[in-house]
Amino acid sequence: MTDKTAELSRLFFEIRRGSNALAALGDRLHADLKVTSAMRALMEYLSINGEGTVPDVARAKNVTRQHIQQISNALVKLGLLEFVANPRHKRSPFVALTPKGEEVFAEIRTRQAAVLRDLAIRLDDLDAGAAADAIARLRAEIASLDPS
Repeated sequence: MTDKTAELSRLFFEIRRGSNALAALGDRLHADLKVTSAMRALMEYLSINGEGTVPDVARAKNVTRQHIQQISNALVKLGLLEFVANPRHKRSPFVALTPKGEEVFAEIRTRQAAVLRDLAIRLDDLDAGAAADAIARLRAEIASLDPS
């Protein structure tokens, strides 16, 4: 294994561990809201992009339709998401945040902002912009690969 290959392997490992740590932190931070990290990710997507069909959201997030459907159903049960008629497709309704869902997501963002402020102080010497750029570039390169 070359040095560069070993460094990329370590980077992948740290990204996975970091993702797991972020999900666990979010789950602890928002435990009282009964919203998992997967639910928060869907709520964030809808907050940014607006309503969409389950298949469209799944494609955009690069996950299965079934995964988004399960999360959507759970959020509907909590009253945070609703299915809205789609005039273009009777069997594929839009999913959208309810007013309660928007309120809960605003609370999530408020809590996360407090954590981010604390981390910004703790990681003052970290060039987060450069790290984000590197991960974005890595993500784009991975997306362009054809494993076949």
